[in-house]
Amino acid sequence: MSGVVSLELGNRKRGAINWRRGAAALAFAAVASVRSPLAAQTSPVVGVVFDSIHGKPLSNAFVTLSNVSGGETSDEFGRFRFAAVAPGAHILSVQHDLLDSIGLPALSRGVQTGGDDTVRIAVPSFATLWARFCGGDAPKDTAVVFGRVTLANAQAGVPLAEIQVTWADLVVARPKTVEQHVRVARVRTDTTGWYALCGVPATTNLEVVASTGEDSSGVIDLLPADLPIRRRDLRIGHAEPGRGIARGVVAGTTMSSGSAVAGARLVVEGLEARSGADGRFFITGVPVGTREVVMTEIGMKPATATVEVSPEDTAFVAFDLQKVVALDVMNVTASAVRRGFARDFEFRKKEGLGKYFDSTYISRHPTLTSLFDELPYTSVRRKGNQVVQIVFGQGLRACLANVLIDGRQVPQDFLQDLYPDDIAAMEVYRDAYTTPVDIGARSASLCGTIAIWTKRAFP
Repeated sequence: MSGVVSLELGNRKRGAINWRRGAAALAFAAVASVRSPLAAQTSPVVGVVFDSIHGKPLSNAFVTLSNVSGGETSDEFGRFRFAAVAPGAHILSVQHDLLDSIGLPALSRGVQTGGDDTVRIAVPSFATLWARFCGGDAPKDTAVVFGRVTLANAQAGVPLAEIQVTWADLVVARPKTVEQHVRVARVRTDTTGWYALCGVPATTNLEVVASTGEDSSGVIDLLPADLPIRRRDLRIGHAEPGRGIARGVVAGTTMSSGSAVAGARLVVEGLEARSGADGRFFITGVPVGTREVVMTEIGMKPATATVEVSPEDTAFVAFDLQKVVALDVMNVTASAVRRGFARDFEFRKKEGLGKYFDSTYISRHPTLTSLFDELPYTSVRRKGNQVVQIVFGQGLRACLANVLIDGRQVPQDFLQDLYPDDIAAMEVYRDAYTTPVDIGARSASLCGTIAIWTKRAFP
């Protein structure tokens, strides 16, 4: 299957002039021309912008009209109005964040002034876009990823490049058991570098990469969105020479306005750096092409950004941390509480129901993935150096591990916040029957448990 080279958007039909008012309208215009010559030479243009993807009016759309200075913004009902427009043919254009999100250019259509018909212009529906990209009718709960592939140092499209999209499905095989199935879809670009991959899931994390032989882009995450169509352009870099630089800044606006975040970890293609006191970071030797920079900092949600790295050039990225994640459910800075955590850990260690690791052992591992690879009873799914999922058992007996961080049960994706030197101690229990009551009581799952204690919680 090949992609679509161009998109033709909007309704090009001209609005018809309404002469139904007959003589009465002409008489009114004649009277108006006596009172105001300008009024006879201009007329209003009134219209509505509609979002056919979500089935509702499109508010806050910026609407412009050729030969008319400035623009108008659509209201909550998608309505806009130009009060006085000179007679003749005009081009109406609409810009909106939604169009940017789905990777389409501004909508446009021709308008003939002089009538009183409402001008209607709409974002194409998903059914229309699916038919254009894929043909036929769109299946339920499906999506399209499309875009253009170019070389890192050129604008020309790359023909016959392979696009691979990967995602994971978790399937409940029987009560309390989970199986993971990795799905892969592939497509090649057309002669101008465009591709369209139809039928990928709409609500699942996707990983997309473009390649031609040994040359490729980075593996780029496409996070779930409420849009069934997503555009992802990719630039392919050479496997050998031609390195670039990634630099940027990390700031946390929820902590204090514009405050820098120092010590955050930045990773791109296996290269790592930490942000300085001013929040800035600098990574050299980055492979050229489309690359993903991953930012992690304990207590905050991980963030990713996509950069286009060119040979012997610098790509800039800014991380603006909007939400701070609280990992602890109590004030662990109190010395009595911290000593209590450590005392309980030592007590459970003496009982010997699980496996126990202290900071000396944990710090020997360069990444969390290498640490979890050595855990008993478990298997690890990873992306690069990041842990994505930990499972106890295999096959039909597999189940997702319960994860506790500083005494609080959390989703497994919180593990992406952690690095070995953040962890003071860890406990691993193979199933619910060996998990101590004071830990297991926090979870209704019969699966095994991994309890992690950070250096914030231990004295």
